[in-house]
Amino acid sequence: MYDDCSAECDKGVIRFLSEIFCFFLLFLPFLRTYICSAGHFWVMQQYKCTKCGYVYLPESGDHTQGIAPNTPFEELPDTWVCPRCGAEKKAFVIIV
Repeated sequence: MYDDCSAECDKGVIRFLSEIFCFFLLFLPFLRTYICSAGHFWVMQQYKCTKCGYVYLPESGDHTQGIAPNTPFEELPDTWVCPRCGAEKKAFVIIV
């Protein structure tokens, strides 16, 4: 159904979209974007400790307290504390 021109155009569109995606990943590091199995996009926010500057990275989790990778900050238990200085969860702010 497709002629050679249409197939090349489709490849061009896909390449363009992938380049835009890479641009966002490379030049907007404050956005940690993940693709779920259904193909939807969502953003996991990073949080920074106001006491010592430690940054909680959801993709890493916190192995010192048994927090699995890809755990959003909002889902951390209220008993979770900063692994560096011991500050409570309420001492963290969103990194914008």
